[in-house]
Amino acid sequence: MEENPYSKFVEMMRGAQSTSGGAAFRIGTVISGGPLRIDVGGAVQDGGSLVALAPQVSVAASVSESEGHTHEAVASASPDPFNRGDRALLIPIEDEQRYIVLGRLVGL
Repeated sequence: MEENPYSKFVEMMRGAQSTSGGAAFRIGTVISGGPLRIDVGGAVQDGGSLVALAPQVSVAASVSESEGHTHEAVASASPDPFNRGDRALLIPIEDEQRYIVLGRLVGL
């Protein structure tokens, strides 16, 4: 059975935390979704200090008609934006001066 990449990532981050003494993950509360502002431990972080991962899914398709005409279509979708009050999971970087926003926490 193949190893779960998320488990491997968490294990790697825990190892980094134990050697550096810093927090591997932080939980923040979204103050506003646009522009994105997150309260992390009482300090408000915004565009300059947040690196948001915004995965986008794109699908391309070619459709051929019976008369030989081909039509191409591309569709894309992004995840829902953050809303005020959402909880976010972050990874601190640069001595907790900046944060990578991994995503929204659900059910915490």
